[in-house]
Amino acid sequence: GIPTGLLAGRLINAKTGNPITNVVVSLVLTNGNTFAAVTTTNGGSFMFSQVASNTYTITADGYIVSDTNKNLTFTTNLDSYVVVATLGGIINGRAIAPQGTIITNVTIMLTDGTNQFNATTDANGKYKISGIPGGTWLLSAQATGHVAPATNMVTIVEGASVVVDLQFLPGASISGTVANGLGSPISGATVFIGASGDTATSVTTDGSGYFHVQEIASGDISVLASANGYVQETLQ
Repeated sequence: GIPTGLLAGRLINAKTGNPITNVVVSLVLTNGNTFAAVTTTNGGSFMFSQVASNTYTITADGYIVSDTNKNLTFTTNLDSYVVVATLGGIINGRAIAPQGTIITNVTIMLTDGTNQFNATTDANGKYKISGIPGGTWLLSAQATGHVAPATNMVTIVEGASVVVDLQFLPGASISGTVANGLGSPISGATVFIGASGDTATSVTTDGSGYFHVQEIASGDISVLASANGYVQETLQ
């Protein structure tokens, strides 16, 4: 929409009635993109200028904004909009490889079946998710080249922190050769390896028809080979 005016207000703690300072307040569009973000100052004050006429969700980092205040259809200047919020729960921890080293760029997912939070581990293998409503959540992780740990069931308490380190599992490896009916190796064949229902890992055979894959979760798997001019074959 076209910028129409100014939005100013205060961020207030729902439990204490005190202003919340030094917290990022954001206007989020219906498509999930952030229109603008500012940090609250003394008195919990915030101000957005040149706000477009649109419908927004108001978020406050680390806090759960009240249903009464979080949805705003902005059409004209508002100079005393009060946003009431409760400090959410926090979960943090590390992603650890089987040999004990940390893993960076791990995708962390936390869901209660309806809502989902995502995070990525940093250069130190650490992750943190804040502003989580209280309840039971499922925590999972994925990392390229590593076997993911089992999903964790976590109880979140608003205003409290919980630490969950994610221990990735040692994986198996598989190797072999793709050949035609005469026993001659097929180079450039695509080999798909994975458990039923999982996303398969794919590799390409070398000049000798050889392939090798590491960090595969233990258990029953399927191996499918495909090459131009050949009928694909699956081994289970």
